[in-house]
Amino acid sequence: MQPTLIELQKLYEAAIAFKKLECWNWMDDTDLFGVQNPETGEIGYCCVLGALGEVFALNVYLGSEGLEGMYRIQEGSIETDKLLYIQKCLQASFENRDALEQRDRNEIKQLGLKFRGANAWPMFRSYEPGFFPWFLQADQVRFLTVALEQACHMAVRVKENPFLLQPPNKGMYLVRVQREDGTWEDEWLKPDPIPVKPPVKVKYQDELHLKRISDAVQRKLGAWEVDCFFAPFPIRDKERPYYPRMTMWIDRDTGYVYGFHILKGRDNLEEFIQHFLQLIEKSGGKPQRIFVSNMETYDLFELTAKALKIKIERVPVLFRLEEAKQGMLESMMG
Repeated sequence: MQPTLIELQKLYEAAIAFKKLECWNWMDDTDLFGVQNPETGEIGYCCVLGALGEVFALNVYLGSEGLEGMYRIQEGSIETDKLLYIQKCLQASFENRDALEQRDRNEIKQLGLKFRGANAWPMFRSYEPGFFPWFLQADQVRFLTVALEQACHMAVRVKENPFLLQPPNKGMYLVRVQREDGTWEDEWLKPDPIPVKPPVKVKYQDELHLKRISDAVQRKLGAWEVDCFFAPFPIRDKERPYYPRMTMWIDRDTGYVYGFHILKGRDNLEEFIQHFLQLIEKSGGKPQRIFVSNMETYDLFELTAKALKIKIERVPVLFRLEEAKQGMLESMMG
């Protein structure tokens, strides 16, 4: 549901109060604390940005999954072009006017607010893995409002006591929790464990088609590299734009690109297998070995490769494919 004007007014008021504090002058992105969502019980892990003088914001990483993604970003273990695809957070940032969309400007106008100068304009976005950063729904507006209010409270306390957020035990975070009477209290809590997702082994349903290809195509084409990844451009959906998945196939020895495919929709992974089979039929041959660099791609093609009597192997880096992918993406974005 879309937020009401009253909900938006409270959000902007909380953001304005947070900015006036300028708490990035004494806090940095390692000073983490939690705020429990009063409606759902989920914990948002709050991170103040601005100590480097570049980005001024409060990021609220949602649950253990959001927290893990934040640490992966801080550790530098994520390539720059993949950052958008792992973040799970709500963000209140302060931008120049030209960074705002028309919808942002309309909200500000409706509320009768005025801002002027660099990094003065509040902007609110939801980050979800695989989706384009987007405007907030009503429940997200309410939680981000609460998080901003509690961030102001915590920032003042941290200024008075720089050791406030040091945990009594490893892995614990100071979390603000609302009681039944509406008051807020501190609790030292450990994040919930991230649920282990079982591997998704994609099975191609047309077994007769697989058998026909296996029997008919005998020409050997050596080794191919394949990767499944998010495209760097969003596709507009009915609700919010998303980043489509892509695959790319390349000869490991020669660097010849057999083809690439952009998934229609978000979830029909069998479409990638259909494209792979089309490449085999078009070329009149099949690879003797497939190299992948991650378990998602391995699980996607393992059963089909086995049915076609193709060996599939995971390796740390796909040198040929990475080079070709970079060139292709630069051309598509150029």
